[in-house]
Amino acid sequence: MYKSMNPRLDSWPIKYSKLSIFYGLSIPLLISLLYQQYFIPNQLYFIGSIVIITFFLALPYYETKWHTINKKTFEHRLFWTSVLFRSIFIIYLYLLTYFNQPDNFPFELNASDSLTYHDLAAQLKNLSFSELHSQLNIYIKNRADYGYPIYQALIYKIFGTFTLPIRILNAFWGSFTVLLLSRIARFLFTEKHARITGIIAMLFPSLLWYGAIQLKETLMIFIIVFIFYNALKIYFTKRKILKSIFYIIILSEVLFYFRTFLAIIVITSYLLFLLLNSKSKRTILINIISVFILLFGLWVLYINTDVYQDVEVQYTESEGFMERNLSDAKERLGNVKYTNAAVAPLIVTGAFFTPFPSFLLTEERQFPIIAHYQNEIIKNIMYFFGFLGLIFVFKKEYFRKTIMLSYFVVLYLLVLTFTANSFLDRFQLVNVPFIIIFISVGLINIKPKWKNLFPYYFIVLLIMHISWALFKVNIRLI
Repeated sequence: MYKSMNPRLDSWPIKYSKLSIFYGLSIPLLISLLYQQYFIPNQLYFIGSIVIITFFLALPYYETKWHTINKKTFEHRLFWTSVLFRSIFIIYLYLLTYFNQPDNFPFELNASDSLTYHDLAAQLKNLSFSELHSQLNIYIKNRADYGYPIYQALIYKIFGTFTLPIRILNAFWGSFTVLLLSRIARFLFTEKHARITGIIAMLFPSLLWYGAIQLKETLMIFIIVFIFYNALKIYFTKRKILKSIFYIIILSEVLFYFRTFLAIIVITSYLLFLLLNSKSKRTILINIISVFILLFGLWVLYINTDVYQDVEVQYTESEGFMERNLSDAKERLGNVKYTNAAVAPLIVTGAFFTPFPSFLLTEERQFPIIAHYQNEIIKNIMYFFGFLGLIFVFKKEYFRKTIMLSYFVVLYLLVLTFTANSFLDRFQLVNVPFIIIFISVGLINIKPKWKNLFPYYFIVLLIMHISWALFKVNIRLI
């Protein structure tokens, strides 16, 4: 039986839940007073309120309910409860599309990428390997996007061209991710961190939302988390080293075909971790062997698969990325007015806490964005502790062993910021699992004098949310 070493059981006190629920339910109503004609549709406000209430009540409930059970039982319940929540979201998002955008059913609202993946996978599923490669070259210009259509084509070949098997598999990938995040937190910190990390990841709405639709992010996140888990497993257990290195090499190569720059960040994060954690003779030897095998394996794959060409192309295209993305956004939005110079500081200063929720239905195409406003509210609230936790791990006693995660989070955030993608929830999603680990640190390790600032943080959130709403209205010349 596990018993917390901390006499204070509740990492997340119920008073935090009350404050968060009050704010989450009130802020859309407050903003609607300013622009009543654009108020969020009633059904979305109702569902969003249920999600907010459920998250902030379930968090302390599961922490209390599961705190005495042993590790094996905890992981079993964590995994299957995670599958349950993800299954509920699958049903909900099917219904949301069916009743609001039936033309897009059985895909998500404003289906674009998922529809492209579907059409391409349906064509690829019966092709030979040589035909598959030529077909991919026709429809996809960058090999960094090859991975998911091939994966989806394989699923379609086994189960037929139905969307449900893809989503069910996403539910399992997402639940395995939750389990691995809990284990990573256990490696780096304590059992208490492992449990609160697992529970938050199990309930976190943005992970549930994207795990219930037909996009590559859920599988891609699982791959990244699995790589980091095996890297930490080598260091902390010193067992099955070659097997873990094999997983790291293969999945790092696979990641190049999902998002190239992500693969580079993951590999450099791992190498930095090895560099800073070489102390004892045994550890130095293991790390040298690990680095040699990893670099050799990646070099062989890198040369034989021509990945280097994609790296060179993306590096060349990265120049002026922010300016191009902001210009493209203005063209897509149509009737908007803002200057890149005015938006850039907002993107940089708010990068960690973004995206902010959209509450106002100024035009019909805003409906899919407003539909997950609750995800952003919960994220904005919880990231207060994630920010504190990220700062905390830079302390001397935690810096070395957490450098792989902190380096990944910070570097990925910088990439998003300087490509003007930090305000897009889909791009920010990759960082969410690791920030959840830092949230557990913020809840457990941070001194009370800092945690006592949490109620005042809602004032800052209020200013940010109102400012964001006014900004979005003003750029549309309303």
